[in-house]
Amino acid sequence: MKVTMMEEFCPPEEIQRMEERKKVEAYIRGLLENIKGEVTSSEPATLS
Repeated sequence: MKVTMMEEFCPPEEIQRMEERKKVEAYIRGLLENIKGEVTSSEPATLS
């Protein structure tokens, strides 16, 4: 029953996207503060 409900309400591709989002967030948390601001900024600066 649990497997059937998981397949119906939590498609594998959605679970994979959620897992990837967690990995990206963990990576960003590990960055230095000055770099983290550039990565999470709404208007990131470009590197020239």
